[in-house]
Amino acid sequence: TSLKGFTPNLNENPSQLTEMLLALDYFDDDVKEIVIVHPNNGKRNTELETAVQEAFLPNKILVINTEKEIEDTALLIPMAKGKIAINNISTAYVCYNRICKLPTSDAIVLREQLAKIKPY
Repeated sequence: TSLKGFTPNLNENPSQLTEMLLALDYFDDDVKEIVIVHPNNGKRNTELETAVQEAFLPNKILVINTEKEIEDTALLIPMAKGKIAINNISTAYVCYNRICKLPTSDAIVLREQLAKIKPY
C-alpha cells in the first residue's frame, strides 16, 4: 500500500501519519478476536482482563461483557454471538481468522493462547 497519494495532507498535517500507519498496520495484519464473558452473578475474574491487557496485541478486537448482555452486543459485534460464561465462571474466547481456541477460565491458559497468536 502506498502513501504517495496522501503526501499533500501529510505535508500540511504530519501528525496524521501516526494514525495512518496504525490504520495501515491494522489493514495488513490478521485481527485477533477476544471475548470475555462474565457470569450474571456478579463474580468477575478480572485476571482474564489483566492477561489481555498485558499481552502485546496491537490489532485486536476485545469484547468484555456479562452473559446477560452478550447477545445484545452480538448484534453489533457478531463474533460475540453464542459466547457464554461456562459453569457460571468468567470465560475467555480467543479467535483468529474466525477460528476459536478452546474457551478458558484460567488466566495462565489465556496467556498461553494469546502468546501463540502471531503478532504480524
